[in-house]
Formats: sequence, structure tokens, C-alpha cells
Amino acid sequence: MLTSAEERFRLATACFAPDTYFIGLLCETARRGVRVEILLPGPHTDQRACQLAGQHHYARLLRAGVHIRQYQPTMMHAKIITVDSVASLIGSTNFNRRSMDHDEEVVPTVLDEEFTAALDRDYEADLEHSVDIDLGRWKRRAVLQRAREAAVTPIRRFL
Repeated sequence: MLTSAEERFRLATACFAPDTYFIGLLCETARRGVRVEILLPGPHTDQRACQLAGQHHYARLLRAGVHIRQYQPTMMHAKIITVDSVASLIGSTNFNRRSMDHDEEVVPTVLDEEFTAALDRDYEADLEHSVDIDLGRWKRRAVLQRAREAAVTPIRRFL
């Protein structure tokens, strides 16, 4: 879906711990002019280690032009992808290697503009309750935050 996106790729996921291959795909997609938007859990998550593993890649993603937002009011457990207002992927799979390789999860794909528009409307409503991750501010994050991100490095492939 990333390589076929032409205008917009939206991802909402509760667990974002992609490997370098997927980080590269997200960055390449943004660099070729596709608007890449990622909506992730904010302060309320049941997978803190997974969140830290994903945050390790924020600077690289932001430098490539990926837009990252964190949902604030409560725990977000959505798992959707929409592409170019035409295609949708929904299901139980998170954007991490464990979900894709080991957990035998399901990701139905729907090619329907009306269905995708409904998911995009829900996505936009969630954006109203999220905060933007700014590259400049992210680069100035606390040393303790950076240490937490580094601490999960040895287990990242298991998340």
C-alpha cells in the first residue's frame, strides 16, 4: 500500500514499532510527495515499550516529511490504514513486525470510496484530539526520554 500510494497514506495504530525496512518505506513514500500521516497513542497506552520503540524513529520520519500526531484523551486502539481516499485496511494488525510475522492477524482490504471516506472522517475527528509532533521540539526532548527509547532497543524485534 505504501508503494502504491499517490496522494495520501494514513495510518492509525496502537502499537507502532516498525523495523528499519518499514521506516524506510514510510520515509520514501513521504519523499516522493505522498502525504504520510500517522496517528499514535499519546500518554495513555498499554504498550509503553512498544511506544518507546516507535518513538526512537520519530526524528527520521519527521525529517522525511511524515506527519506524526499522538492521540490525547484516552487510550487509542484503532488499527486502520487509508490510501488515496480509495482503499482501506482494517483489522487487528499493528504496524510492527510481531503482528505481521508471528501473530497471524487479519487485515481485510476494502476498495470502496464511501467506506474509506467514513474512515477518513473518523480519523480527522481523532486528529482534533491529538497533538502534532514537531521535529524541533522532538529533537529537544528530555535525556530521560531518550534513555527510555534506547533501553528498549534490545527487545525491539519482539514488540
